[in-house]
Amino acid sequence: MNNLHNTWSHRWLTPKAEIKRSPICSVGVFAKERIIKHEIIRITGGLIVPKSDANKYNQLLHYETDNAYLDISDDFLMAPTQEDLQLTATINHSCNPNAGFLDTITIIAIKDILPGEEVTWDYAFSQTTFSPFTCRCGQENCRITIKPDDWMLKGIQEKFGEYFSPYLKRHFIR
Repeated sequence: MNNLHNTWSHRWLTPKAEIKRSPICSVGVFAKERIIKHEIIRITGGLIVPKSDANKYNQLLHYETDNAYLDISDDFLMAPTQEDLQLTATINHSCNPNAGFLDTITIIAIKDILPGEEVTWDYAFSQTTFSPFTCRCGQENCRITIKPDDWMLKGIQEKFGEYFSPYLKRHFIR
């Protein structure tokens, strides 16, 4: 039987974007043509993994990073398969993002993205389960160290709260 990924992926990437080498982190998603504000960039998916099994999952897939997950509940993550990462890559972090969440699985442009520009989101929009890392976005407002609790920063919530994942919105919009 053919690999199901050859027919149906767990993820979809707009044909207006492509995967290329990134100055932020190995590879990233870049606009091939203009992507307008609120346009869908990616529909994401993957396997549902208990947070308690995240390290085991990393070891099984030989992940070099723990920031490819999306938190979807207090107990579960959505984790990409290796095939999914090859098909759509990861959208890298930036402290000045141009993409965010419409819902749990839909990533949209939060401003117009020009051809050649890297598509980025702030990991504070969606993730609480990763190791802190040194940011390489190069933006004027760079936080330098990106931490799993950055979603709690009031400035980020006020500026970008509407683009947070539903899981994190539930935690600060009460």
